[in-house]
Amino acid sequence: MWIFLMLGIIFVLLAIGVWYFKSKYLQEFTFAKKTFEATAYYYKDMQIHYHNLFPVYGALDSLFKELKLTKAPQKLCLFFDSPVHVEDPKLCRACIGFIASESLSKESERRVKEMEYTKVDLPSWTGVSTQMANSGKIAVVFGSMRAYPSLFHYMAKKKDKYGPINGTPVVEIHGEKFITYALPLGEERKAFALTKYPAPAKKQTKSKTD
Repeated sequence: MWIFLMLGIIFVLLAIGVWYFKSKYLQEFTFAKKTFEATAYYYKDMQIHYHNLFPVYGALDSLFKELKLTKAPQKLCLFFDSPVHVEDPKLCRACIGFIASESLSKESERRVKEMEYTKVDLPSWTGVSTQMANSGKIAVVFGSMRAYPSLFHYMAKKKDKYGPINGTPVVEIHGEKFITYALPLGEERKAFALTKYPAPAKKQTKSKTD
């Protein structure tokens, strides 16, 4: 009797766990054209295997605590390359940084500069975007695995409307509740050409006769 009861409880807990996981991380993405406000952007330009991003994010979180702002800044990252399509994933280009909803004090500006962040003023821009609930590291991982292919597939279908996206970085914004993934449109894409590194070599596709 007790065995069946325990098995029933385990089954219910598993069902709840599967439902929660699906609702959080296996959602269907919807896309919309959105305008983003002009903002100051503090970033580091780097080449990095995207598997190694969490220590970089951790350094940002530590910096946020030092800045002591009224509202926590949002991470804003630009990803220029797909690690599965390049010869050496360690050469993937990224700009990792943050935007703040309030102006930094002179002391905070000095500290950010000491940490070797570059400041640039991003203009207001329009992009095609989607969102996923931000529940921490697992959302960051599953978001990149699921949102990126969905976003690229959608943009390929809408190529006649939005034009090609070659060379356009994905803009990833980590908010308190949501992670936003967006591709800038039109001439506004130029504002995000912030990396100084050359594009890494692409993997060579083998022909069927090889």
